[in-house]
Amino acid sequence: MHSTSPVMIVNRFIPKEKLNFKKIMVGVDFSKSCKYACEFAAKLALKYNSKLSFFHMSSPKESEKEGEEKIQKFYKTPEGIEYEYKIWAGTQPYTEILKLAREKEIDLIVMGSHTRDESERVYVGSAVEHVSAESLCPVVIVTHPDAVLKIEK
Repeated sequence: MHSTSPVMIVNRFIPKEKLNFKKIMVGVDFSKSCKYACEFAAKLALKYNSKLSFFHMSSPKESEKEGEEKIQKFYKTPEGIEYEYKIWAGTQPYTEILKLAREKEIDLIVMGSHTRDESERVYVGSAVEHVSAESLCPVVIVTHPDAVLKIEK
């Protein structure tokens, strides 16, 4: 994937009313591309007056409170956005992301691609690949920091 624009993947029929993006989920893995995804999701949430769910897959030793604190340090959600943190334990991040998206009836999943710092070449991680292939809702993969600038208010 060599795009500097966000890539939206829609692999199933989506009813028009589901494209209002009232419930947006962003997967948080604390990578650089994840920060861009958080910013992109927040801009969309402001534009569409959406609820934003931050999903983080916790380690067995990490409490829910610790996970929330890590997200709060990583990304400060702008004022005016309704949001929640979902800290889940599990073995496969993509499985838990898909499960939460179904349970919460999420309209859009936003994820960062992964960037190798030494070359800045963008590649898609396995969680992104699985989620985009199996999701019942559209998935946006944010590949570049300038993606945030492209959303008009």
